[in-house]
Amino acid sequence: MEIAPQLGKWIANTQPDEIPKTVLEKAKLYILDTLGVTIAGAKDDVGRVITEYVQAMGGRPVCKVIGTSIDTAPPIAALANGVMGHALDFDDTSYSYIGHVSVSVLPSAIAIGELVDTSGIQVLGAYIIGTEVACKLGAMVTPKLYEDGWHSTCVIGAFGATVAAGKLLGLTEDQIVNALAITVSETSGVKGNIGTMSKPFQVGRSAENGVVSALLAQRGMTGSPDIFEKVFGFCHTFKVGNEFGTF
Repeated sequence: MEIAPQLGKWIANTQPDEIPKTVLEKAKLYILDTLGVTIAGAKDDVGRVITEYVQAMGGRPVCKVIGTSIDTAPPIAALANGVMGHALDFDDTSYSYIGHVSVSVLPSAIAIGELVDTSGIQVLGAYIIGTEVACKLGAMVTPKLYEDGWHSTCVIGAFGATVAAGKLLGLTEDQIVNALAITVSETSGVKGNIGTMSKPFQVGRSAENGVVSALLAQRGMTGSPDIFEKVFGFCHTFKVGNEFGTF
């Protein structure tokens, strides 16, 4: 069975009350940490740039840009919060894919949580599920992905962001599969921009891409269910092999 359908089934059927209490409590600390560095990042130069961009773009005012008085549309809020969360590079790290996981997943979860006006426990659960998927996928493709020059925080983080958004939107198994396939078309980010404002920007894009992928899949956009394994799919294109086994 292809990996995307395996993921779709697990994501759609896993509920917050099935998550161990120790995991829930630990996740709250990671969320608090990410919110803190995002507020600090709002004062950074790249925070100024991205908030000016958000103000210029406008958008349906349903989601908060953290550390500001700005409300905007979900994808733009996820972008801005992701950029500011990584501006100072003090956000948490996942060794499973040599990257920062919360800064991709949390902005997506918060944005969609605000959009659908759901509970904190649902956002927490979606954040954990998205983080789990990102870390598992990341462990399958690194260190090769990272060594080849890809900024794995962005490439892999986008999948976690998609999962968190899709979970909060209540996507079906098939819709989650499509959302993951759409994300493959959006994954990007290179290490060559490390040391510049483009590093946190491409991280913010991973959060934005996750929101967009889930919203498009909700509306019926499709993608290949075997997008990870097929020729010219994710693994073939990123040259990381395709021996996944069972998720």
